[in-house]
Amino acid sequence: MAGKKLIEWRKKLAKLLHYYSDYWRCDAMTPEKREKSRWVTGVEKKGFLFSSLAKAYEGYQFYLPAFLDFRGRIYRCGVLHFHERYLARSLVLFAEEKSKYLDNKEISNIYAATGFLYKSFVSEDKAIQFINHLSSNTNPMDFLKVAYKEKRSFQFLTNILSNKIDLANYPLTQDASTSAYQIMSYFLLDGSMAMRTNLIPHPSGEIQDVYSYMLKDLQEYIKAELGDSNLSQTVNVKLTRKIAKGIFMPIIYGKTLMSTACDLKNSLSSVITSKECFMVASICFKFRKAKYPHMECLIRLIRHIGWIALASGRPVYYKAYNFTTIQNYTKMEPIKIWVYDKKNKKRRRITLRVSSDKKDTRKTETSTFVNFIHQRDAHIAMAVVNTILRVDGPI
Repeated sequence: MAGKKLIEWRKKLAKLLHYYSDYWRCDAMTPEKREKSRWVTGVEKKGFLFSSLAKAYEGYQFYLPAFLDFRGRIYRCGVLHFHERYLARSLVLFAEEKSKYLDNKEISNIYAATGFLYKSFVSEDKAIQFINHLSSNTNPMDFLKVAYKEKRSFQFLTNILSNKIDLANYPLTQDASTSAYQIMSYFLLDGSMAMRTNLIPHPSGEIQDVYSYMLKDLQEYIKAELGDSNLSQTVNVKLTRKIAKGIFMPIIYGKTLMSTACDLKNSLSSVITSKECFMVASICFKFRKAKYPHMECLIRLIRHIGWIALASGRPVYYKAYNFTTIQNYTKMEPIKIWVYDKKNKKRRRITLRVSSDKKDTRKTETSTFVNFIHQRDAHIAMAVVNTILRVDGPI
């Protein structure tokens, strides 16, 4: 990381905040501006912390350590890391001895990725057009007016404010497109789900969103189950893509009916009762089994394989090209020990939970499919990196 560049970006952010503060003093405080004002206040507080950290690291280069868990997933290690909040991520730069000039294709790829930090687009070309239009306007006020309501404000601002020479030093982070559903569609040879998750191109050439499809199908299913009742109409009006994703993404990883009902209560408690939330959650689980029975069968099949391995007294092995994962869950047993409290000058008894020799059947059965998906996901990421390295790509 180049500390000097961090300080330069900090100065740009401070300048933008100065322009924004003048904007509030000149005009009346409307509800919309009050919301923006809270955003700016948060920026100022966090910006002071991270800008001080950037100043401390000025002139130094250091590594961001990470480690792999037993499934092959990457986790951060230490205080400053790339899994931090978006403001900290926006201050992370790759250290380069010399500035690298990018060709037009590389700049377009970075612009496309930057556009998706703002919102979702139907194609990369639309994202590039949006960034080109925004970059042609040099008024700092317009940047902040756009940035305060975007998905990843600080990373988006970082790329917009950088010049083309330093653009290669800014890391870009993007999630996979519903990778769990992609992997299941691959194993099940489900072409429809593969297109909805962008595993294979859609005939229209546009980027698809599987949760938007699920939301639409769920609304039709709720209407069929509940008819034209007030509950059906209220829920269908209030259901959003975000709520649908919060239901159907964690279900793959073993989310229960009661937990889903609690989430619906947090989102819809102002319009429906707790009992009705549980009813809607039950309909969501019923919809998933009716709409995607083949996926439910695949999940249960892999879970049962893990249970059979455990019943045979063996751990569960997951083999990939790069590594092998061994799953061997055991039960945690409580052990009581005595410690001496120096502050209060008396003994206290505390309970610790330590591993035993007994196999944890329940955790093995529920975790087998989850770990299977995570290992496949990690294997795909490793294969992509190896491919880029073979073609001498910028990684």
